[in-house]
Amino acid sequence: MVTGNYEVIKSINTSLVLDALRINTELSRSDIARITGLTTGTISNISSKLLELGLIKELGESKLSSGGRKPVLLSLNEEGAFAIAVDIRTSLIEVRLVDLTAKTINSVQKNGALSQDEGSKFIIESIKSLLQLHNIAGKLLGIGISIPGWVDYRVGKIIKVPNLLGWENYPIKQELEDIFSVPVYIENDANLSALAELWFGKGKQHNQMIYILVEDGIGTGIILNQQIYRGYGLSVGELGHIPLDDKKIQCGCGNFGCLDTVSSIKAITNRYQEIANRNIEWEEFVEIYKQDTDALEILTEAGEKLGIAASIIVNLFSPEAIIFGGRLIDSIPSLLTTVKDAMNENAVKPMLQEVVVYSSGLKGINTVLGAVALVFQSTLQPYTLNSQENKN
Repeated sequence: MVTGNYEVIKSINTSLVLDALRINTELSRSDIARITGLTTGTISNISSKLLELGLIKELGESKLSSGGRKPVLLSLNEEGAFAIAVDIRTSLIEVRLVDLTAKTINSVQKNGALSQDEGSKFIIESIKSLLQLHNIAGKLLGIGISIPGWVDYRVGKIIKVPNLLGWENYPIKQELEDIFSVPVYIENDANLSALAELWFGKGKQHNQMIYILVEDGIGTGIILNQQIYRGYGLSVGELGHIPLDDKKIQCGCGNFGCLDTVSSIKAITNRYQEIANRNIEWEEFVEIYKQDTDALEILTEAGEKLGIAASIIVNLFSPEAIIFGGRLIDSIPSLLTTVKDAMNENAVKPMLQEVVVYSSGLKGINTVLGAVALVFQSTLQPYTLNSQENKN
């Protein structure tokens, strides 16, 4: 962990200063005071402490000046702190080291559906290797982990990953904290995709938004006042388990007719395999669906059902934005038109007027960037400019 006065780093005012520099990249002290609403004296004290801690740096005098002495510009010090992001997927595990500006320093990846024993061994060995290779002792803020399943973020335990062997009731937070002596944060992939969009993507402009992640399963990340909404229990936003399919196929959750059984990538490929009587991978399906009437029909129904589910979100939440991400929309962007049409047809019309719908620009990196943002938000910036504005 970064050495120094941790209470200073955690304070609201310091968080606001760091958030202003994260969003705007380069600012003078007077700019920061104007943006945050803090006094120039407070900004001077905070910037002095952050310079001492090595979390920000001075860039020199600004080229722009209204007269008098030119102000000195400040920015985040990319080498002042680092974070580890662990992205666990059903087809691979990636471990990534990033600096304070979220720039990737190095990453390692292992392909395959790794069991809990294989996966945890790879994660631990990879983190040790990255830390040793880049010699960042004392500057590691923490480790963020994205999980494609159910987690108890409060105690840092993986409850269950449906499509991976052995990832059940695994106290990954405790294990990694015992080994590396830094905070470890875990969250499900949909929530972290939403957080990544908020920090690094198109979601920067929104205080309230819904992120719909469509992979082998379907999940929803909810952002309210620029914070992840987690609900009261262990999970929230389980859009994939809303019953919308009258074929009543049994879902992995045990219920019948869930959205997951018709609109997830796994469901789409499974349904096509039953008709074609052969195995097919998603990448091949993407190549053939335009020329195959069965494939196109399956895909169209999946998009329509996903749009109906989105209309339910509009009716319940009236969000500023709905963002679609994951391999389904990343691979077939044109499907978003089908989704939008079904959403517009089924949502309450007055509630559609303020909602914008688009696809994520963070293709393939949404979950790992979300794990990065989770570390930074939890350690350096628990309070953000917008979240404070919404409390006033």
